[in-house]
Amino acid sequence: MKIAYITHTTYVNGWANSVQIVNMCRAFSQQGADITLVLPYRSIQSRVDLFEYFDIPRTFKIKVLPCIDLSIGAEHVVFYWLRLISFYISARFYVWLNTFDVLYSRDLFSTLFFPDIVVEQHSFPKKINFLLDIALNKKRKVVCLTSFIRERFIKFGILEKNTLVAHSAVDLEEFSQERSKLNIDGIKEEDFVFGYIGTLKTMNMEKGLADGLAALNFLDTRYKFLVVGGENDDLHYYKKMAADLGVSERVIFIGKVPYGEVSVYTSKCDVFVAPFPENEHYSFFMSPLKIFEYMASKKPIVSTTLPSIKEVLKHEYNALLIPPSNPEALAKAIERLSNDPALSQRISSQAYKDVAERYTWNMRAKSIIDFIKS
Repeated sequence: MKIAYITHTTYVNGWANSVQIVNMCRAFSQQGADITLVLPYRSIQSRVDLFEYFDIPRTFKIKVLPCIDLSIGAEHVVFYWLRLISFYISARFYVWLNTFDVLYSRDLFSTLFFPDIVVEQHSFPKKINFLLDIALNKKRKVVCLTSFIRERFIKFGILEKNTLVAHSAVDLEEFSQERSKLNIDGIKEEDFVFGYIGTLKTMNMEKGLADGLAALNFLDTRYKFLVVGGENDDLHYYKKMAADLGVSERVIFIGKVPYGEVSVYTSKCDVFVAPFPENEHYSFFMSPLKIFEYMASKKPIVSTTLPSIKEVLKHEYNALLIPPSNPEALAKAIERLSNDPALSQRISSQAYKDVAERYTWNMRAKSIIDFIKS
């Protein structure tokens, strides 16, 4: 099967979408597909080798297409749409000049240029204008990140047989292997470390990091909070919050690291937290990469009782789940795990078993290929 994965995503941002796209291309190739990742030319990443950046083997091809890239500094909506439309015009010509069995994309906008493209969706549009109404025909195949997204598309009119739920996934080898001990300033051998890995905000929405900071005031001083990831503005925001809460000396902000180095830091944590607040996006549309990376790391997880989370995690079975926006409950769950090694071992072992049996990139790629063939 010859697949063109078409996306306008900028991969050097290190965000979850670029991580997911690259890992899916790798997994498609491991399933025997001849995969080409089709990207726009961006000056911001022209000197960055994708395979080196993500520390992965060169198992798929990359085609970079011309587009009008005028954004300098802060992104402007006019520049964004100019780049997007010009890229898809280039992609249309590229596909016309080449032969592919399947066109695949995460961009709903791509459906306006490619009538038969398989589209993967991580949300449902807030507004359906006439263009999307044309693009989302009943025969289109849609891969949905959660069952709630799938329900929205079926309600809209997409045929049920043309939808598939495919949660996020993980590379087991990357996150489950033993790592050498890493010395981090501010963390002592006797400290109990709870960690947060990933971007600190999504679409400018809080992801629960504030609860992680506030939880420190309900825990004694041997508890430390390790935060890996985040844009500079977000890091500044949360560092100020930590100072205002009086916990700065117990929080270690690492900032962004290359994706291939993330697992080095996960090995330093005793517990992982994902205290997402409650809103429509987090409750129904997300399937966060960090949850699956946490599961693969063989460490216990504390997250919140949101419907999207409960599709994967179950309280006291493979994680501890707490009410959202409740720092005290988060602190109590962390403290409970630190005082109960048997519980930590039981739920982390079950989480690893679940992710190994259901949520690897190769499994996800196979289910999507089978879905496309059907």
